[in-house]
Amino acid sequence: MSSEIISLLKVLFYLPLFLFCSLLTFYLPGLSLVQKTLPSLRSDEKIALGYSLGFIIFLLGYIIFSFIKITPFLLLFFIILDICLLLKLKVKAFSPFLFFRKEKFLFFLLISGTLVEGFINFPSGFPFKNGHLYWSAQGHDGLWHVAVIEAIKKEFPPQNPLYAGEKLFNYHYFSDVIMAGFSEFFSLFNVLDLYFRFFPFLISFLIGLSAYSFLTTWTKNKKIGFWGVFFSYFVGSFGWLVLLIQKRGFFGGETIFWASQNNTIIGNPPHAFCFVLLPAFFLTFYHYLQNPKKQILLPLFLLGCFLAGFKVSAGVVLSGGILATSLFFLIFHKNKTLFLPAIIISLVNFAVFKALTNQGESFLIFEPWWFIRTMVVTSDHLNWVDLELKRQFYLAKGGIRSWLRIIQFEGMAFIIYLVGNLGTRILGFIYLFKNLLNKKIFKSPVLINLVSCALIAFGIPLFFVQRGVAYNLIQFMQYFLLIFGFFAAISTHHLFSSIKNSWKKFLGIAILILLSLPTVVGNLWEFYGKNALALVSNQELEALNFLKQNSSPKDIVLTKPFDRWKYLAYPHQPWPISVWNSTAYVSAYTSRQTYLTDEGQVQILGLNPEERLEKINLFFNPKTSVANKKEFLLSNNIKFLYLRKDQINSEEKNSLSQLNLKKIFENNEVEIYVRNGLL
Repeated sequence: MSSEIISLLKVLFYLPLFLFCSLLTFYLPGLSLVQKTLPSLRSDEKIALGYSLGFIIFLLGYIIFSFIKITPFLLLFFIILDICLLLKLKVKAFSPFLFFRKEKFLFFLLISGTLVEGFINFPSGFPFKNGHLYWSAQGHDGLWHVAVIEAIKKEFPPQNPLYAGEKLFNYHYFSDVIMAGFSEFFSLFNVLDLYFRFFPFLISFLIGLSAYSFLTTWTKNKKIGFWGVFFSYFVGSFGWLVLLIQKRGFFGGETIFWASQNNTIIGNPPHAFCFVLLPAFFLTFYHYLQNPKKQILLPLFLLGCFLAGFKVSAGVVLSGGILATSLFFLIFHKNKTLFLPAIIISLVNFAVFKALTNQGESFLIFEPWWFIRTMVVTSDHLNWVDLELKRQFYLAKGGIRSWLRIIQFEGMAFIIYLVGNLGTRILGFIYLFKNLLNKKIFKSPVLINLVSCALIAFGIPLFFVQRGVAYNLIQFMQYFLLIFGFFAAISTHHLFSSIKNSWKKFLGIAILILLSLPTVVGNLWEFYGKNALALVSNQELEALNFLKQNSSPKDIVLTKPFDRWKYLAYPHQPWPISVWNSTAYVSAYTSRQTYLTDEGQVQILGLNPEERLEKINLFFNPKTSVANKKEFLLSNNIKFLYLRKDQINSEEKNSLSQLNLKKIFENNEVEIYVRNGLL
């Protein structure tokens, strides 16, 4: 039996064990709160809210216990809590899961959607025959999160794993805290499995279940809930149409209109957690409006107040949406019920955001239409340069007629941007226009909240870009797509319910599915239809494991800076991860801080890597004096040098031999040195 089959069997063995541990860690503590505040919920609501609240309870518990340095007692606390609940409810604690025996079609949809979303992550970091392979951005983004998880396990608040000596600021890492705490308590699970396979499976399942529970409760129609699951998992952009027109294929084109689609959300864990927590908040919000008891405020606050710690964009969208809703009903309906909760949720999200940042300047830059403009002209998007040239021509010409033409061009680009990103979710406008015409939209706090959140999520990237990496702000659009999927689910149900002929209904549903799926299918083809991008070979895994086993948690490691041209020595991908991109892989695999790696991520965090890059380059320069090199190592408390043999030439290696370094490891790919006397 091959090693890959054995590894797969281990994953399949540990997955049920992980799900059982997640029941004890997240679901049961969350259920205990649900039972006290919302005891009369349906089974699916109890599962969705139990897990969602359990995530927040675990998060807050881990943070509090970490601050007072008694983290091991948190596990004891949860054990006692679970025992108390099980003694009280006995098997009834798990009886909500019997719901899926009755709703087999829903379970089929959820599992199918989980696999579609999850396969964006599942294969990366898996032990293949030649090492760990990484597809898409997982070798960068995924290993950054793994490095943060390892940093949190060592210390909270965490140190920056890429930039030794600095605390981790300007990053929303609450999703990593949850995974780090779980990994710390259940060390039998490999962190790579937790990040790339087990948590994605759980979170993806809950994304669909939360959408179903909210829509079914709000609309009192479980068929709308089914459509909500469909629009959460299986709907992509209309990018495939552009590929078809440009004769570039059929399947694919997810981000031609810029926004990543919801079926790839699991590749971004902070976003993915928010896609569970936001519908759970909307569900609790609905119940609070139906029965505004003070006891329901606790789950409402837990689900709404900490979103900015998972993803700043989610905190902004929810805070802005509920503030707008509360002000609308205060002004036009003299209803004060929502005002205080909205203020509290917004203030706590702001406080969480400030606690995780140390920058005084805004991360927003006012740049209206940037995404639309670049969508039109760039080659990997529409590549419609002629439209932009016409716009510039009329802009230079001036006059009323010219401005009318400019408005026409801008309107065309805007509609393409909107409809292209929405895909078949465009059906949601039927529901919105209907409610606008009969003025029901102004009487429903839930609908006003959803519309307000959607407008904020759509409007921010329409007028702003992000400082540092401009296109990061497009992530706001994913909340717009999520919410519009809810509207589309309602429209779709009503549309097909009005068709009495079963064959016409079947044909309509088939057409909708066919129009929705091409980019979703294309994602899997674009990810896995070609070789993996990056490899951490078995030789390098051996070296990284040696370094982890023979160093202390607070030791600092020096690596060679990323050389963007080294990949030329490797004709075929997957390339060694060190030549593919500048990543956090050394920190992720060794759980040690590096002096400087992943310069791009360091810049996103608001730090300047240039000074350290210059010092590293001076250190490896053969012309730099031995005294200066020793001073560099000592003054920065660098204890280990981790060097790939394809990164260092003979002249550099000879210059290092003059230092007081001891080679402690060598194989065909890697050499590891330690400052003599420190091992």
